[in-house]
Amino acid sequence: AILDSNDMKISANTRAALSNLPFEIFVRYAEILLELGQRDMLASKYVSLILQHFTCKNQFDVRTLLAQALLEGRKIFGTQGQEALKAEQASEQIKKAWETVKKALDIVAIPTNKIKYQFLVYNASITMWKIVRPYVKLVWVGSIADILEKMSALIEESDDIDIDWRCSLMAGQALGLVEANKKPDGLKILDKMWELVKKKGGCTFEDNLLRMRIFFYRDNAGVLGNIKKDCETADAAKEYRHFFVLQQIKCGLIPEANVDKELFALIRPLCPCIADYAEGKCGEEEVTGQSLTPMAQDRVAEASR
Repeated sequence: AILDSNDMKISANTRAALSNLPFEIFVRYAEILLELGQRDMLASKYVSLILQHFTCKNQFDVRTLLAQALLEGRKIFGTQGQEALKAEQASEQIKKAWETVKKALDIVAIPTNKIKYQFLVYNASITMWKIVRPYVKLVWVGSIADILEKMSALIEESDDIDIDWRCSLMAGQALGLVEANKKPDGLKILDKMWELVKKKGGCTFEDNLLRMRIFFYRDNAGVLGNIKKDCETADAAKEYRHFFVLQQIKCGLIPEANVDKELFALIRPLCPCIADYAEGKCGEEEVTGQSLTPMAQDRVAEASR
């Protein structure tokens, strides 16, 4: 109601509003409308108004263009009664949104802006990810591999401190390359991510990265051997030694006939009573109160065992 009331006041005398209100008020208003959802038509009205009347090549120009890109992206899946676009149309719409993001980044790249507006590179990557993420989930990511590559390069150049976010983008890029029949290039990205994680540390994406590396390198015994060494030398609290075995089971790298043997070998050092009970070597009373650590339980469950 407040937003509609403000719109009515501005619309009643747009010329006066443009003269008296700061540029950033209009930008923030459009951003709020987009954040709320289901107000895209009103947001589009103000984005158009801003682009027609304000051109300052500053952060507010950048933010307006990012808002415009998000509006373009939302058209792909249909908003406010509009039908979702078909595959080819959707791909073209993503490219249109990306061109708008590039215009925003061109403003950031102006020498007088580059240092003070570096944070807007992160904002631009977030905006573009919101647009392309459904494609990643739907395994259509190969069609936008080049966009993901450029986004990752921009974040890498800025050396953004959010390592999890950088890894998320690079993972999308790696998947895109694999889907685009460029698996060797995708694997190079995974290796690059691993070096980044080891160098920077404190990354919650590490588990996902290990899953991806084990899966995509499942046919390369040499690299799998190196991954195994990394897991064996990692912090014991992460349970990566066991994680590696369980991921091998999940990927079908361990023959089904040997799975039980591997599981018992894994569980016995952690909780001998449970292994003995499973093999019928002790009674239920001896395992009462005994259990694997929560982390170990999660690892075993992930392997569907």
